[in-house]
Amino acid sequence: MQGSNIPNDIVPGLVPTMNQYGLMTKIFDIYTKKFIKYTLSLESEIHVAELGAAYGAVTQEIIRHNKKVKITVNDLDKRHLTVLQKKIKNQNNSIQIKPKIVIGRLPDGINFAENTFDAILAARVMQYLLPRDLIKALKKIRLWLKPKGKLFLVTKTPYIKMLSTFITTYERRKSRGDRWPGVIKDFNQRFNHDISISHIVPKFIHVFDPDILKRACIECGLIIEECSFINRKDLPLDIRLTGKEEVGLIAHKE
Repeated sequence: MQGSNIPNDIVPGLVPTMNQYGLMTKIFDIYTKKFIKYTLSLESEIHVAELGAAYGAVTQEIIRHNKKVKITVNDLDKRHLTVLQKKIKNQNNSIQIKPKIVIGRLPDGINFAENTFDAILAARVMQYLLPRDLIKALKKIRLWLKPKGKLFLVTKTPYIKMLSTFITTYERRKSRGDRWPGVIKDFNQRFNHDISISHIVPKFIHVFDPDILKRACIECGLIIEECSFINRKDLPLDIRLTGKEEVGLIAHKE
C-alpha cells in the first residue's frame, strides 16, 4: 500500500479495487475526457456526479482545475472514498472544491432529487448490473438529470483478451435475438488473463456493444447523442484485443 492506502498499480495505470470489482483505470478514455471537458466548459456553477468512482480519479482531475463546480462522488465501498478524501486533503490548500461523498450501490442504494445534475459520469459501472438493475439505474439517472443534462457512460465489451473465449457465444446470442447477450454469471471461471488478478475478479459481469447499450438508454427515455466502440490502445497488450475493448455513450434528458 501507498501512503494514502491506495493499492499499487497492478500494471501501469490500473489500480485494483478493494472489493473484488476489478480495476480502476487512471488512463482516461475518450468519453471520460469528454465528460471532463464538458464539465469544465460550462460557464455557470454546475453540479455533476461521478458514479461508481472507486478512488475518484475523474473527480481529482476536475478538482485539479479549481473551477467552481459542485461534485457528488459515489462508490459502494467507503474505503475507496476515504482514499479520495485523503488525497484531496493532501492537495494544495488553494483548492476550495470539496466533493459530496455518497456511499451506496446503484440502483437501490443511492437516491437524489429529480433535476439535480447537469452531467453524470458512470464509467465501468453498468457492467456489474443485472439487466433489471441496469434498466432501473438508467431510469433513475434520467430523473436525476436536469433538463438537457448529459449522461456519459463507459462500459466493457466482450472484445477483450480476458473474454476471448466468450466472443462467439456473445455474437451467437445477439444474432438469435437475446436482449442481453453479454450477461456472464461465471466470469471468475471463464477468466482468461495473464495478469494474476483472479482475487479481484467478480463472479458476474455484463458486457455490451453500441447496439445493446443504445437500446437500453432509449428504452429508459434518454436521447442518444453519440455511441461507439472505444479503442483502448493505451491499455496493456494482455488486455487489448481488436480495438473495441469498451463502448462509450453520451445521452441527454429531454
